[in-house]
Amino acid sequence: MATPGKIAGTATVAINGQTFEVGGAFSWSSFTAKFEAISGMSTNFAGYKETPIPAQIEFQGFDYNNFPLSNSQGMNDVTIVANLANGKVITGQDMTITDAVVADVATGEIKMRFVGPSIVETLK
Repeated sequence: MATPGKIAGTATVAINGQTFEVGGAFSWSSFTAKFEAISGMSTNFAGYKETPIPAQIEFQGFDYNNFPLSNSQGMNDVTIVANLANGKVITGQDMTITDAVVADVATGEIKMRFVGPSIVETLK
């Protein structure tokens, strides 16, 4: 059993060295394959299908005046380093932004989603 301690609540994200304040949501997945069960006519499990998927990092940050949103268009080959509350460091290299970055002026938040070949998870 894990030792109780801080497991959530804070995170910092840097994209190519530029730090972004996380505004409430951060998620990631290092999975690089999706597995789907295949049923046969005479059995409920005949095997499975494996489909490659990219690793991903997604977060909501704040739209400060030091980063023009137009800079995010076409971002590729970027390195993302996230330090999580639980002590893990998540590093994605060769990442590409996938969605348009939209600013919510009511909250000052932006949402960014990146995909790439893999993510390295370092435990402290």
